[in-house]
Amino acid sequence: MDSGPELIGLVRTVVGTAGGLAIGLEREWSRRSRGAAAAFGVRTCALFGLAASSASWLWIQGILLPSAVLLVTVAAILVAHSLPRRRAGATSQAAAAAVLCSGVLAGAGYLVFAGALVALTCFLLVERSRLHAFIAKIEVAELHTAARFAVMAIVIWPILPKGPFGPLGGFRPRDVWGMTLLLSGTSFAAYIARRFVGERHGAIVLGGLAGLVSSTAVTVLGAKSSRDDPSEGTGLALAACSAGTTRLLRVLVLAAVLSPPLALRLAMILAVPFAAGAILVGVLTWRSKPPARDVMTPKNPLQFGVALPLALIFQLALFAVHLVETHWGSLGLAISGAIVGLVDVEAVVFAMTRTGIHEGVHVAARAIAFGVVGDALVKIVLALVMGRGSFRWLAPVLLLVLAGATLLAAFLL
Repeated sequence: MDSGPELIGLVRTVVGTAGGLAIGLEREWSRRSRGAAAAFGVRTCALFGLAASSASWLWIQGILLPSAVLLVTVAAILVAHSLPRRRAGATSQAAAAAVLCSGVLAGAGYLVFAGALVALTCFLLVERSRLHAFIAKIEVAELHTAARFAVMAIVIWPILPKGPFGPLGGFRPRDVWGMTLLLSGTSFAAYIARRFVGERHGAIVLGGLAGLVSSTAVTVLGAKSSRDDPSEGTGLALAACSAGTTRLLRVLVLAAVLSPPLALRLAMILAVPFAAGAILVGVLTWRSKPPARDVMTPKNPLQFGVALPLALIFQLALFAVHLVETHWGSLGLAISGAIVGLVDVEAVVFAMTRTGIHEGVHVAARAIAFGVVGDALVKIVLALVMGRGSFRWLAPVLLLVLAGATLLAAFLL
């Protein structure tokens, strides 16, 4: 008699039981740490996983009626245990349901999926306090903007025509709107992460996270703060440099989403200014006093009124890049990258991945690098005009080092 199927069934059942054991262990520990009895403890959840995986295995083997009876019985026990208690929360019941689901998956042979489900469930249960604290920090306005973003992404984007329509490379509604959503969503995620981190990590770290939202806004807010308190100019300049450094990561991530081959070439270039910025910020932060408080908090970037002008900038960048590529080739792309970068470096990334890449990934990557330089030049001017004290000279010097490292890498690599 072949024992192979029985051995496979045993392995799958053990996996299902182990998943229930892990979740039940967390439930029992959590309840006892709060001085309460566990609704579904380690033994109960382990037995749920055992029963669910066994029922799933029986179903796979064609033993349908016993499998269905076993699974229904376990589900009925779960429901019967939950209804009379009428608890305000149902976390333990939901965890038990996750045990049943992972057990069914394990019995059916989806062991990796079952393991991932157990791991994710345990993570959500263990991080209870942090999740609640995170939710407490979310404001009503942020929930509203997140809902609007969902409408823009789920309702508006799919119905837009792809294009292109018209001259100069054409009007591309779906591509432009998709890039707008990608950039807005990335900025909003960084904005929420920055609030979640909190001021305990210092203004330099927060400035770096804010750079993922808007490094230009960090420079402007730092310049304004240096006018109110010139003594903090050095720390504010370091925060602005930190923001400009992390901005390179956002540029690279956007390029990787739109064109992985271009991102690989671009990473070779941007690695140089990123390393230079990280070293400068690290060394000077160690030798100087950071800002006493976080003064650089960008506004919520997920606003419909911000998305429309951003979409217009992306479309105009497409027109400009197509025009210069047609008349001046790769040299025109480099010039257009620097010029468009004065307005928005992400628009350069979008235009190069859609039009400029026809000249080759090395040409498009160099044009994006020039866009990064143009973006840094704008920040330098803002710091010189608006800043006071040490911020007025240190921030431009640090940003100039980033721009110079970018140019050097673009020409050498």
